[in-house]
Parts: sequence; structure tokens; C-alpha cells
Amino acid sequence: MLIYFGIFIVIFVMAMFLIRKPDLFKNNKKLSFFFVSLGVNIGVLPISFFIGGMATDADNYSKSASLHFLQGFLIVQAIPLILLVISLLIIGFGIIKIIIRKTNK
Repeated sequence: MLIYFGIFIVIFVMAMFLIRKPDLFKNNKKLSFFFVSLGVNIGVLPISFFIGGMATDADNYSKSASLHFLQGFLIVQAIPLILLVISLLIIGFGIIKIIIRKTNK
């Protein structure tokens, strides 16, 4: 548990550092958005596992139990996952744009 919260705190500290020191990185907003979305995703993870576990209903051991777990998990985790995918796409398009600029020179 200590490792989990340690990683969580390190990600948020790095995000706040990137927000406060804009002169260190050119893509400061992109990186800070990535770290914040990653931190939110990690922060919501235990809650989503709990809700997914409660959605399975203990007396039902059928094949649909895993489907119920996935539905309960994604109800809570959907928005943080969408934020993480959007931040990865923004960073990916930025890298592709840099590569295209360097090859055109």
C-alpha cells in the first residue's frame, strides 16, 4: 500500500513541478496534463476495483460475474481512462509534429 501511495504522490509532485516551472520544458502543459490524468487514474483505481467487486454479487459465480465486474469497474474508471487516452494522443501528435519538422529541414 505504501508503494501505491508513494507512486501516486510522486506523480502529483512531478505534475505540480511541471506546472510551476514552465521554463524547463517546452511541452509543459502537455506533460502536466498527462501527469495529472495519470494521477487521477491511479487515484480512482482502488475505488473502481471496490465498485467492480461489489457489482459481482457474492452468491453468483457464473460467467456473467466477470462481465458485472468489468461494468462496475468501467463505470468509475471511464472518465479517467478517457482523459489518459486524450493526453497520450496529444503527446503523440506533438512528437509526430516534431519528427516531421526535423525531417523537413
